[in-house]
Amino acid sequence: MKPPLQISQSKETVILSFDYSIQEKQYTDESELNTWHFDYVFDRYVKGVNFLTALIEVQGMRIPCGLEFIKKDVLVTDTVTGKKTQKSSKTKNELFREMLQECSGKIHFDYVLADSWFSSVENMICCKDTLKNNRKVALSLEYKQNGTYLNIKTLQLGQQTVEVWFKKLDFPLLLTKHVFKNENDTVGELYLACSDLSLSYDLITTIYKKTEGTRAIP
Repeated sequence: MKPPLQISQSKETVILSFDYSIQEKQYTDESELNTWHFDYVFDRYVKGVNFLTALIEVQGMRIPCGLEFIKKDVLVTDTVTGKKTQKSSKTKNELFREMLQECSGKIHFDYVLADSWFSSVENMICCKDTLKNNRKVALSLEYKQNGTYLNIKTLQLGQQTVEVWFKKLDFPLLLTKHVFKNENDTVGELYLACSDLSLSYDLITTIYKKTEGTRAIP
């Protein structure tokens, strides 16, 4: 058995990033591994191998440190239609948390980055990542205790951060908005959250941009 990967303490920021991908294999026989998955980039089902990877990024290097395949290994019968379909015994979020815990025991890293797909409460307790823009937040602990929440889309976020509280988290996060241009010249918006309350807008977006090219932006 190979020894665990060791990353020494670096003066540069060390990032653990997660990427969710599908490798199409339409001409390969269908199996638990090579089966149908919904591709959110193309908004359709594709036949292929679905996998989750973890990368350590430091000093301009990207080092693979984790890989999990999504297998649809359980046959489920729809109670209404009677149709049988294959599902995974472990969800992508469960695999994400397992990989995160495995990496944390072997590798030093400063921040975790992942797509908004992984922004569940359970995942954010392990790490704080990119959020979907339909989340509601309180602007102070007092507002949280009083049940006063706002949709983050209503916040006028420019190139700045704001401290916010989520319903089921007992600690605050920094929230900011990253504006980007797609290849077709359309403009998109992405909300980013961070557990380090000392970071600036520039540093949060810089850390995110280091791995922006490794995934499709939703």
